[in-house]
Amino acid sequence: MSRGLRTMLALAAVVVTSAAVLPSGSAPASAATGSAAVDAGPVLWLPTGSFASSSFVRVERDAGPGAPVRNGEALRLESPAGGRGSAQLAVHAPDGLAGLSVSVGQLRSRHGGALPAGAVQVRYPQFIPFDSGGVVADPLRETDAVDVPENANQPIWFTVDIPGDAAPGAYTATVEVAADGAELGRWPLQVIVADAAVEPMVDRPFMLDLWAHPDAVADQTGTALWSEEHWAALRPYLRDLAVHGQRVVNVAVTEDPWMVDHQGQWRPQTWSHFASTVEWRWDGERFDFDFSVFDRYVEESRAAGIGERIHAFAMLQFDHRERFVYTDTRTGERVVEEVDLGDERYRDGWGQFLDAFTEHLTERGWFDDASLGFDERPANEMEVVFDVLADEAPQWLDKVAIAANSLDVQDFAEYVSYNYSFLDSVPDEDIAQRRAEGKPTLFYTYFNPLRPNTVTASPPVSARVLGWVVAQKNLDGYLRWTYNSWPEDVYADPSFRYGQGDEYIVYPGEDGPVSSIRWETFTDGLDDAELLRLYAERYGRDDPLFTQVLDAIDPRAESSAPAWSAMLLGRHAVVDGLRPDGDLTVAVSRPDSEVVTGDTVELTVTATASGERPVPSPRLDLPDQPGWSAQVVSAPRPGALLPGEQASWTVRVTVDDDAGGYLYLGGAVTDPGGRTRADFATDLTVRPPVELTGPPAASPASSPDATAPVTVTVPVANASSQEQAVDLVVGNLGFWQTDTPTSRVTVPPGETVDATVELRPEGRTGWTTVTAEIRHGGATIGSGRVDIVSGGRHVSEWEWASETNGWGPAERNTSNGEDQPGDGARMTINGREYGVGVGVHAPSRITLDLAGSCTRFQTDIGLDDEVAGGSIRFRVEADGREIFASPVMTQTSAARWVDLDVTGVRELALVVDDGGDGVARDHGNWAGAWLRC
Repeated sequence: MSRGLRTMLALAAVVVTSAAVLPSGSAPASAATGSAAVDAGPVLWLPTGSFASSSFVRVERDAGPGAPVRNGEALRLESPAGGRGSAQLAVHAPDGLAGLSVSVGQLRSRHGGALPAGAVQVRYPQFIPFDSGGVVADPLRETDAVDVPENANQPIWFTVDIPGDAAPGAYTATVEVAADGAELGRWPLQVIVADAAVEPMVDRPFMLDLWAHPDAVADQTGTALWSEEHWAALRPYLRDLAVHGQRVVNVAVTEDPWMVDHQGQWRPQTWSHFASTVEWRWDGERFDFDFSVFDRYVEESRAAGIGERIHAFAMLQFDHRERFVYTDTRTGERVVEEVDLGDERYRDGWGQFLDAFTEHLTERGWFDDASLGFDERPANEMEVVFDVLADEAPQWLDKVAIAANSLDVQDFAEYVSYNYSFLDSVPDEDIAQRRAEGKPTLFYTYFNPLRPNTVTASPPVSARVLGWVVAQKNLDGYLRWTYNSWPEDVYADPSFRYGQGDEYIVYPGEDGPVSSIRWETFTDGLDDAELLRLYAERYGRDDPLFTQVLDAIDPRAESSAPAWSAMLLGRHAVVDGLRPDGDLTVAVSRPDSEVVTGDTVELTVTATASGERPVPSPRLDLPDQPGWSAQVVSAPRPGALLPGEQASWTVRVTVDDDAGGYLYLGGAVTDPGGRTRADFATDLTVRPPVELTGPPAASPASSPDATAPVTVTVPVANASSQEQAVDLVVGNLGFWQTDTPTSRVTVPPGETVDATVELRPEGRTGWTTVTAEIRHGGATIGSGRVDIVSGGRHVSEWEWASETNGWGPAERNTSNGEDQPGDGARMTINGREYGVGVGVHAPSRITLDLAGSCTRFQTDIGLDDEVAGGSIRFRVEADGREIFASPVMTQTSAARWVDLDVTGVRELALVVDDGGDGVARDHGNWAGAWLRC
């Protein structure tokens, strides 16, 4: 039996296919069953329930603590030699903490080996403003200690780098947590180095193409562009790109290639300009060019370790407005000259540039490395460009790199990067043909879809899965704009024009880049991609295990236990398949079902002597790990295993009452001397004993009577065999009054009960988005928002006088969805959810007969997150007169607040128009829309 097939059978025995319902929010956490889980002091806890999966989510600052880590429980990570791993813990501080610090000792094996002293790096995720409201953890502070506010969480981020020559085995160090001048606890960190290795980043074929922005570094450091101080400031960023495998030097050879109409101003699409590295000069008859900055940028990039391509932007401007920017040497004046694509002036100017550029690159030995870069240009424009090249510079015809949304341009380009949303439309045979011809094929993401992606609103696991997409589609790599196009003050106002994090993946620091959760998890995915490449290289892409592992990964999946399981167990199986054939294989079997906290399940661990020599008496090593305890209830007799013989252990695993939603169970079979002969892993998807069975709801959601009470209801189910008590906590009440913001309800075993809180407006009018949180044992198990109105009615509750909609019917209280009634989802704008409103598709018009009885109309507007792309305009008409018109809104536009006086208006019309680029994907939301009447 082949090694790959043996590994596949082992994987089939351990994959858990249950789909647990996990808590809402970015850091799922199960609750304890009793008050003992709520300690007056700080709590160290795991965001997902297991250390192995802990980097897949973000920790919310103000949520309750999740699964606690008890003294002595091992924090366990697995990595091949030359690889890396990320994980995190969180500290919850009811009373706040001063000077929280975490230190890690040197990782050592029990047989005298050690990893370098700096193998483990500890950083502290920083909370910054979030476009969707509140704060979000993303930049990773490199500091000795941090302060934690009262009733807040502080994540702790661990990065482990394994040298390529590290000996396989288990390495252990102590994690010490201290604050307020005192030790809070110590925990063992166990790193399992597999008997397999990945290539150094510089030797991997993965094509990483991130567009770096040198001008942004100058702006953030206050240095003059292209000064020696600027070059010094750039070097740490270039080194960071090189360390991560950057293969392309992206350079602007024209001034500001990416101009847009931004809030009525024609300007760069980023806060910083994008200066040309080539100075264009015109003497009245001909252009000449100064390439000195271009040369320096290429030299600095290559000195940092960035190879091997050079992409020059851009013969086509982003906004379709072609121009030359140059210095008129007769007057010294800086000139911006607009030209028409393909006209005589365009041809002549670019012909002169490309001739000079070719000659210069040839002199420097760089011509073979260079391509002309284009982004998302339509085929008709590219045809003009190729016509110009054919006439003026045919040497560039096969040297074009382009980002694309269609198949129209792939025949033009030697180097293509496809939009992820279009990737499924690219035939596999096209990718294979390009590979055979030596033409790289990549993919790229922008703000949407949020999964998979590297933007701040995406779960971190969605950044890691991008490496798996490359393996699934047999691509060459990944492109991202941009690496560092920061807003003016990225820490205080993290977005300029586009959705948060779309414009950058690292942050500016005093001495260079500050990493992010997104950058780290994406880098972990680069290791995954390399492991998958090595496996396919050894066994072929048709290998059953390879196919099974990739088929189990859904890049668009929610961040959930099944998604984490597919990634972690898939990676483990691939690493196992890359190990040299040994004399022992291990498989784990268990019942294929989910568990509830407090449950007990039995696992069978079976070791088979698969070599030609006896295996000394095998022993089971199953260290204590958070969330569960294990007891060996049957074991084989001591003695060597002869070839072909098996030894089995039955292990009874008890899931802790306060376990998290996901448990990754790792162990090893060792020899009598304690040396690891084979690793194994399985996992458990854990349902909390109580969970929400639906989102919060309000009854009535709106009422013209400003004295009518509203009842907020959350349905809660008890999946355990014991009675459970939960608390419904409401917040963000605004003017609403309640006798108590917390309501306790007891849920009998196996039943569902509504937790309720009554709110009173007491004559006040308005729209309020109330938060509702269900807590169990002090921990939050689920939360949501409910929109309620006093003294008016939601538009979704009106009988509309008329309705037209561009795609199916307009939907009440959901997004537009598809073309059938009731097929929408919960309305979401840039990650912000709304429970009420109207979901439409342009062109849309909804009219309301107000009969002069209302005074105000209020709503949020924006494109729904269910679509990628689209652009629309919202308008409001009162008795045929336009009283509001929004600018064109795109998928990356934040929700916009609208508040209009409609006193005396008889007919109100809510209109959504196309934004000028067709109606595809034009799903708009009148989110929370209501009328005061």
